[in-house]
Amino acid sequence: MPALGSIHAIARAVCTFQDRACPAGACPPCLERALRAVRAMREAGMFQAASDFDAWELAESSHRGQQDKAGRPYMAHVGRVNEGVSDLLAGLLGRATHDQFQSIMQAATLHDVVEDSAVTLDDLLLRGFSDDVLDMVRLLTKPPGDTRTYAQRIEDLIASGNLGAILVKLADVEDNGDPARLALLPEDQRGIGERYRRARARLHEAATALGWRDPREQAESAA
Repeated sequence: MPALGSIHAIARAVCTFQDRACPAGACPPCLERALRAVRAMREAGMFQAASDFDAWELAESSHRGQQDKAGRPYMAHVGRVNEGVSDLLAGLLGRATHDQFQSIMQAATLHDVVEDSAVTLDDLLLRGFSDDVLDMVRLLTKPPGDTRTYAQRIEDLIASGNLGAILVKLADVEDNGDPARLALLPEDQRGIGERYRRARARLHEAATALGWRDPREQAESAA
């Protein structure tokens, strides 16, 4: 993939080419032109598609030094969410393509990168991640200044109808609500488990309504 720097650098080049003195060096129209140019380059095969390793490498660098609420390295949570999503995707075998599986796994790896670091969705575009990955990460990201409750954010995610993002969030809340993990929290924070239980039930119900079947339940019924 070409070393293009940031999308703002491309936008500044567009502004300069048009002999425009834009605020902060890159005005919204030039940013939009830059994004269109990057998408066109990607569609023309000038960008190499990002790999699962690229996603992991970016997540690792973005979360370096970060800890979860229990004080453990944040990447351990990312790894568990990845494993959880991989298990959940067995419920889509025969109904999703390899590319769709890969996009969901990459979104799982990157699910907190935009919210918890300086990485932006435009940066993900520049790094070769697909529009499907960007859409899922956007849906999984709490915007700055967001005043919605946790339950409202879950309902909005469900309303999107994006099954991949719903499954990533399901794996996320299953890990966050794991009793062993909750036991590591300070006693006054352990009540958060009820929030995760309610979210899990809603996400599981929504994913099932979209055609997903929980492979864990299928395995239990076959036993």
